[in-house]
Amino acid sequence: MKSRFNRIGAFIYMPVFFLLINSLLFWVIGQPIITFVTSSVEIFLLNEAPNFDEKVLNDVHFSDKKEGVVEREDITYPYAGKAYGKIEIKTLDLDEPLYFGDDDETLRMGAGQYIGSVFPGEKGTTLIGGHNSSDFGKLTELSTNDFITINTDYGHYEYTVYQKKIAKYNDKEVLALLNNSNDKRLILYTCFPVNRLGLTDNRLYIFAEYTSGPIINEEL
Repeated sequence: MKSRFNRIGAFIYMPVFFLLINSLLFWVIGQPIITFVTSSVEIFLLNEAPNFDEKVLNDVHFSDKKEGVVEREDITYPYAGKAYGKIEIKTLDLDEPLYFGDDDETLRMGAGQYIGSVFPGEKGTTLIGGHNSSDFGKLTELSTNDFITINTDYGHYEYTVYQKKIAKYNDKEVLALLNNSNDKRLILYTCFPVNRLGLTDNRLYIFAEYTSGPIINEEL
């Protein structure tokens, strides 16, 4: 009787066992293909080719002010999704509109400033992201001491690159600079590897220090 139950158990459990083994092998072997397909869907649904139409900047009156002080009351701060400037890196032939906000919809239109970061000219860290499918994919070619320019409707700013690194999207150094920095600096980021379609866990970060541009008076 016991032998009969063993045969019945083998008849039931062995197919399940082999099904699990085959599923595991399929996942291991097919993971690269699955990842590619998933990324392709993400790039189609979320990260479609950015639209860098210069017409979006027609209502931005760029300031040529490169030094001095700007009063807060003289600045019209942008709302989320609003273009308020452009970012340029001459060595990379990069010239993209700069928006306030870095959600997927905004990043499809250009570079986006993280809403939790400060504006250029304020004390602290300005964090700006862009899709690797845009010109931000060229950031791998950036070198130490290269210049990054941010033109806004209240001032013209320049930053000097001092560090480049690859790290997780929640990198502790970046978070620390966002929360505790007393210096004026800029961090650019994009998904890494830059030739990978879709979203990734890693980011390419470019750290730059403030070089010139009007200071925003933070006194009330």
